[in-house]
Amino acid sequence: QITYLKETLDAPFLAPWFNNYKSAISFTFDDGYHAQTGPNVNEIFAKYNFRGTMMLGPCFIQDQSLIDSWNESLKAGYLDVGCHAYNHKEPTTLDPSEYEHEIKDAVEFLREKFPTQNVLTFATPFAHINDPYQDFLDDFVITNRLEAGGDLIVPGKEQDLYRVKAYSLNTGVNVGALLPNIEQAVKNGQWIV
Repeated sequence: QITYLKETLDAPFLAPWFNNYKSAISFTFDDGYHAQTGPNVNEIFAKYNFRGTMMLGPCFIQDQSLIDSWNESLKAGYLDVGCHAYNHKEPTTLDPSEYEHEIKDAVEFLREKFPTQNVLTFATPFAHINDPYQDFLDDFVITNRLEAGGDLIVPGKEQDLYRVKAYSLNTGVNVGALLPNIEQAVKNGQWIV
């Protein structure tokens, strides 16, 4: 559970694990391709009682049939929606005048198209971020996932939840390669993304 008390805190912090679980593993998927929706993902997640976040970019999901497919996929409750910026542009190359469209408009679009979703998380395209972009994000989401490097996050410890580093699985890398990291997270009560 991520707790955010804007009136009393400078930054969000990670609360103890929901239902007193020992640790947490989050699966995130970027962009919003049709292959990421539907029965296959829900079936696998149901089998292992996994939960995941689809980091959707409005530029990838403009087609109404894809939006309908995502809404069907979300009904099962194994997935929720996070934001992956509007046009998937490299954040460090943007002029600050573009932040509103890339962040605010994207979050609002997703909340409108997926009314059952709060859209509280963000995944920065290309895993790059600068301070002005991060400052703008703070008004719309409570955490931001980068890609490169990986991190194990500890509840109750002050950490920058706008720069969460995830372990990336791309072509040629599978979950088995991350088993030592997952086992360490479980052993130490940490969160791995």
